[in-house]
Amino acid sequence: DIYAVGKRLAKQKVIYAGDMTTEALTMKLMWALGNYDKIGDIKKFIETPFFADRNY
Repeated sequence: DIYAVGKRLAKQKVIYAGDMTTEALTMKLMWALGNYDKIGDIKKFIETPFFADRNY
C-alpha cells in the first residue's frame, strides 16, 4: 500500500527510482533521454530493473 506522500508523488508522475544508486540512475536517465521522446517511455525504462540496479 502506498502511503500519503507516495500517493501525492504518483499523481505528479514522479519517476520512482527505489533504492537505485545515483550513478545507476544517472546513466539510465542519460540513456533514456537520448533514446526516447515520450515521458511515459522514459518512466517505464527507468522503472524497469536491469542487471540488479535495484535490490527489490
